[in-house]
Amino acid sequence: MNSQPSSQIDRVAKIGNMSPVRMVESRREAPGEEHPKTLSEMQELAIRFRKQGRLTWARSLFERALAIQRRELGPRHPDVVSNEANLSETLFALGEFNRARVLQERVISVRRLSMGETHPLTLSAMSELAETLCAQGELETASELQEFVLDERIRLLGAEHPETQLAEDRLYETLLELGAFHIY
Repeated sequence: MNSQPSSQIDRVAKIGNMSPVRMVESRREAPGEEHPKTLSEMQELAIRFRKQGRLTWARSLFERALAIQRRELGPRHPDVVSNEANLSETLFALGEFNRARVLQERVISVRRLSMGETHPLTLSAMSELAETLCAQGELETASELQEFVLDERIRLLGAEHPETQLAEDRLYETLLELGAFHIY
């Protein structure tokens, strides 16, 4: 049985505290930083770091992968858009709402063009933007976006679907903040 790690991520998981810079440097040697497998591993590691609360490391890896992807694949490639969505989540978690919003708006724009306005990924991106708008105090705009997402999820998934329920909860919270409801 081979005791070698199956991927660079496994090695990093065993090492525990290897910096993302060292991880990427070790992958540059072969097959190279632009290789799809390397980019995929960078993104997986960035997601793992985000889940562990290592947000600055996650941001660094997402930004590095995104720069390469934009250069190699072009700005509208689905992998680029997906990585932008991941980076925007990380920026939101770091409290960098303006940067997150710019990426979220871009993700929505590209997904509208390529997938349509009511595609589940487009609706998810709209929901994320609404959360950012709430964080920035733009509750009216957020509630309008949340209403659209809720209506489409009801239409596409039904009222009892978990994604629909989540959209309903988020809209309700925003409307509470706006003072649309009074809780007694």
